[in-house]
Amino acid sequence: MPLIDAKIILKWTEARHLAKNLPVQSQAEILQAIIHAFCSRLASRVSCEIYTETILVWLAVSLNKHLTAAIADQFSKESNGILGCEKLVELALTAEITDSDHQQHCLEAAVILVCEIGKALIEQHRKDPNPERLKALSHLTTYLLSVSNHNNYAIRLSLIHYFGFLSSAGYHRTDFERVLERFGYTVLDFVFSLLFKKNTESLALQYLLENVPLVLETESSAQRIVHDIFKYYLLKKPDRFSLFLRTLGDWLMTNLATDAKRMYLKHLGALLKIVAQLNHRPLTNDIMACIYRVEDPFLDVIHEMILKDPGFDFEQKNLARTLFSEDKSNQKDPLEFLRLHKRGRHPTFNRSRKIEFVEQISQLSSKQHTRC
Repeated sequence: MPLIDAKIILKWTEARHLAKNLPVQSQAEILQAIIHAFCSRLASRVSCEIYTETILVWLAVSLNKHLTAAIADQFSKESNGILGCEKLVELALTAEITDSDHQQHCLEAAVILVCEIGKALIEQHRKDPNPERLKALSHLTTYLLSVSNHNNYAIRLSLIHYFGFLSSAGYHRTDFERVLERFGYTVLDFVFSLLFKKNTESLALQYLLENVPLVLETESSAQRIVHDIFKYYLLKKPDRFSLFLRTLGDWLMTNLATDAKRMYLKHLGALLKIVAQLNHRPLTNDIMACIYRVEDPFLDVIHEMILKDPGFDFEQKNLARTLFSEDKSNQKDPLEFLRLHKRGRHPTFNRSRKIEFVEQISQLSSKQHTRC
């Protein structure tokens, strides 16, 4: 801290050494001390710029959920923490750092940090409502929108996650839809391409399960993007993508996402008509399996659509009636009997430990050159 108080900026090589040799808890305590110093010197722009660059360089070489959480938590402990949040956001997302070789890395770290601060503000406001927090949130969100034109996967993955989180909490839904319109297709296409590679499928699956339901809760303009992505990968990777649809449906059932479940069923209904027109019976059966696993009142609407649509033959409609009338509590997969003739193991996705948002973004964005 003496060097920091003396207005000496932490260098990249020094930050790497500290991140490698200090326990995470010790790093968190140092960053909290820097935030305390930052909030104590808000009147001095030069001091705040130095503290901000030190924080960003440190985070850029040691992206860790505990560190970003420690910074967000420290702001809540400062008497002028909300004002400090606003100041840090402004400097982190607009200032040029002295180490130009790592400007992009620091901007990525800045976006991730600001997203975590924004999410923390929401959680704090739920426990202790304060109009000043919402004002700071609006300030923070405006600055995040200003960096949404960067063609950078770490930034774009972060923004979709952040604005989706805000939208699900009842804030800034129009901003989420604006972000999706701007680069939603590109980002979803990128993550889905990783879903079909063995070494990245677990990571991609977690991001998709956590964020696609948030997209499903948005207005119809964004759903066009979802439909196009679903249609493309259903036809390109039918077996694996139908497995994803089933996994997504199970996630929606577990998390009781009512609006998302309804939109999910609408998408499945549209996909079902497409595969039926192609006379792809195995894939039609897979989509039906996904549909009739969902317990939602809107299932009645989809069921009636299937029965009345001339595009489905007698056998398919009879199957729909059978599945609709079955007790789902006693049969997890209503079409399991149709797969018994298939040899080998039933397909599944690789699962690994749950990865927190900060590490998720870091690992996903590092795969941008490994696309199919």
